[in-house]
Amino acid sequence: MSAAAAAQSDTTVSGTVFDSTGAPVPGASVRLESSSGVRLDEIRTATDGTFALSVPGGARIVVSAAGFALATEPVSSRATGLRVTLQPAPFFEE
Repeated sequence: MSAAAAAQSDTTVSGTVFDSTGAPVPGASVRLESSSGVRLDEIRTATDGTFALSVPGGARIVVSAAGFALATEPVSSRATGLRVTLQPAPFFEE
């Protein structure tokens, strides 16, 4: 596939990361991975929890923040208005 054809298959994915109470999560890591798990890019959410990045087809985003469990979202045709809700990380007592 040519570079031009590959660029045309990219989708701009945008959305907002929230915690389980519905509050936005600023500074969360939004990592772009290929379907085989190779890291392609990584950005941080804005102060209002929003993010936007260009994603090739078949990729997924992995969202993480301190104190929260990872959230993985496949990239689909629903590329705008993605709502990612992070759940609290499990707490283990020793």
